[in-house]
Amino acid sequence: MKRYNLKLLFILFIITFATNIEAQGNQKINDSFVMKVYQLYSLDEEENLCKLAAILKKAIDLTIQNIKNSKTTRTIQGTFFHPYIISLNESNLLVVNRGEDYVKVYDPVHPDSIKFGDDAGYVYYPKINVRMEAERLNALFHLFININKLE
Repeated sequence: MKRYNLKLLFILFIITFATNIEAQGNQKINDSFVMKVYQLYSLDEEENLCKLAAILKKAIDLTIQNIKNSKTTRTIQGTFFHPYIISLNESNLLVVNRGEDYVKVYDPVHPDSIKFGDDAGYVYYPKINVRMEAERLNALFHLFININKLE
């Protein structure tokens, strides 16, 4: 019964993810993180459910950080916030990378706008789609809650 319920949750999660990504129009429906989690864990064993819950918890925390910092123009290092990109490596370990994409917005009165040079008056924001991140957070959260109910 556990395996059936969890597989159903994964299918709903993948459908939600695919629908959300398709609605954005500029991204592919392939989310390797979700597919790898689905393929790599045998869902009958309690130990694997615990590992999966830990991965989902970390993914939730990083997605929250992306949403919270979507308008951060300056960090301690003096640059815009670099969003977290979550994936799994060949050993089924969570890998977190930092994105380098940004959006350049002309706003000369912003305190963090560039003062001199070709980019004078521009502000660099992290390229984070808040709607997409919020939908991902919702799907991850529901999956995490339901896995914890099964344990």
